[in-house]
Amino acid sequence: MMPALQNEHVHQLGDVTKGDFSMLTVSQVITASDSVLREMYKELNLDSSDVLRQCHLNKRSVTKEKLAEWLETICYILDSYSVPLLKNAVSAIDRSTKRIEDLQKDKINDQKEIIQLKDKVIAKKSDDLKEVKSTVQTEMKSFSSIVKKGCPATIT
Repeated sequence: MMPALQNEHVHQLGDVTKGDFSMLTVSQVITASDSVLREMYKELNLDSSDVLRQCHLNKRSVTKEKLAEWLETICYILDSYSVPLLKNAVSAIDRSTKRIEDLQKDKINDQKEIIQLKDKVIAKKSDDLKEVKSTVQTEMKSFSSIVKKGCPATIT
């Protein structure tokens, strides 16, 4: 196994754990990648808005050793940090998506239960109202018969 690549660009990764999905890791990987690209753009006399193309890399001013160093560094950052970072990000998104789906299902089930409980409350109140209605009707009949007995001449 080859030792880890060491140069000024990779040094910017610090003590990053490969594939660790944290803001610090993301920031350090971006910083290291940008460092290589800034060096390339500077050596190739390109503006950062320019797209790096093969014709730029074929300049005589760029040595084969320099190209090999850039390629090695970019491949190292990509293989050792960027790809594992992306894989972990996808896993984190998948876990989050699953959790959101589970929470949505739980919410739907809770809402169904709330509706069922409300229906029970409505049914109970309806039963209570029927009971009150029956009681009122019975009491009214009793009161009516008492009134009829007490004042038979005035009712007719």
